[in-house]
Amino acid sequence: MRLALLLERRYAPYPKWLGSAFSQLPCAVELAPLLERALSASDWRQREQHIMEAVQTLAEVQLGKNIPGAITPEEGVLHDRPFRFIDTVKLSDAIGAEIADQQLRQLPRFGGADQFLGSFVLAVPSWSSAAASALFNVGRR
Repeated sequence: MRLALLLERRYAPYPKWLGSAFSQLPCAVELAPLLERALSASDWRQREQHIMEAVQTLAEVQLGKNIPGAITPEEGVLHDRPFRFIDTVKLSDAIGAEIADQQLRQLPRFGGADQFLGSFVLAVPSWSSAAASALFNVGRR
């Protein structure tokens, strides 16, 4: 849901309102039923299939929006394990390779503060800023 909001260039609100914001996206019409089926699946194979379809849908949204570096997603497997996945590392690397600004390319690859902090920290701007600053400085010490 957060990736869908990012792709649609919409702010991802805190969890209480995330579903409401997501439901207003154009891609939610196709994506929401897939996520609902994944949540209600009776076994891991069904859940995997619905998650695969959801990730495929998001990758197609990237392509449809002409995001620089967006590529057709590839399905993968890990060794002899029965689990399938969409190779999101290849998707991320292809998009990252299109970043021309060298300073921006040097930044760590992780999302917004709300992906690694709880809402109690996000509610206090100085705490959120301190935590984000600490993460950006990890590799520079």
